[in-house]
Amino acid sequence: MQKIKVGFRDGFRDDDALITVDGKLVSRVSKLTSNPVISFAKDVELELPKLPADVGIQVPSRHVAASAMVDSGTAYLAVFLMENKLTLRPLPEELPMM
Repeated sequence: MQKIKVGFRDGFRDDDALITVDGKLVSRVSKLTSNPVISFAKDVELELPKLPADVGIQVPSRHVAASAMVDSGTAYLAVFLMENKLTLRPLPEELPMM
């Protein structure tokens, strides 16, 4: 198993999010709110049973969803919610807080 962090970054305002791995719900995150000063809301650690894996994020209250393939080179999945659109960026290391 490989661990990655899902980092909820900019654009969240009291939002709930669902995290799926290969279509299966693995986590629910409640009341995400981004701090605009540091571009950060919350990190969630996931254990992935196999790689590559399709990690999906849904924000039901905003009617948005997106997914990204992660592999052994992914340590951090940055999630941004801007202009009512989710953007997911698989990265080899964590993003620093601004």
